[in-house]
Amino acid sequence: GYFCAALALALFRNNILSLLTALIFLIPIFVAVRLEDREMMERFGEKHRKYVNNTGALFPRKNIGKFLKLLFFLKGDR
Repeated sequence: GYFCAALALALFRNNILSLLTALIFLIPIFVAVRLEDREMMERFGEKHRKYVNNTGALFPRKNIGKFLKLLFFLKGDR
């Protein structure tokens, strides 16, 4: 959430320093993701490896078209 807020602020302010600040927010996020993945591999082993191969760390990796369609074109009918 912090990265999205910082990125939105940078875009709103149209300022390169704000954009750099937003990008700096990514560093601890990536570190935390790597540490969490390592811990999950120790706990769940092959099950977690399969999960990682099918999902993105921060954003959806597979079926991005379906994801975007869900975000922007879903009219409330399921």
